[in-house]
Amino acid sequence: MMDKDNAPYCGQCGSRMVLKETSRYQYADGTNRKFWGCVRYPECSGTVGSNANGKALGIPGSGPTKKYRIEAHKALERRLRGSAKGIFRGDLYRTLAKEMKIDPQECHIGMFNIEQCKKAIRIFGYDVPKIEVDQKEKAFNDSEVTEEVLEAVG
Repeated sequence: MMDKDNAPYCGQCGSRMVLKETSRYQYADGTNRKFWGCVRYPECSGTVGSNANGKALGIPGSGPTKKYRIEAHKALERRLRGSAKGIFRGDLYRTLAKEMKIDPQECHIGMFNIEQCKKAIRIFGYDVPKIEVDQKEKAFNDSEVTEEVLEAVG
């Protein structure tokens, strides 16, 4: 499990994240799912999923990045439901990786930036929704949390 010194930074505010558990969702073995949540919750609602060992499933995204990732996941799910029997999520991700010209190991919506999410939505055959972005969110849009970003947050 990851220690707090290796915790990811929140994509919304730049604070450290803390590993949490929720009874709302369970792993296949019935244990509660883990996720990384911002230490500033409830003021900041930044989250990123985690595997059972505490490894983040993707890169924490800003508010707009998170919204586009949700839309990309919705498009993937709609495409999966509309596919012929025998087509699985992994098949769609392999096709997506090929279409996007990226390594299949790096083809996970939780790792995508906004432009990659938009491209994935189009590849799945859907229109890209317009998502409003406020000024604070623009500061974090697709940026990695760096010392400059942390200074800007204060």
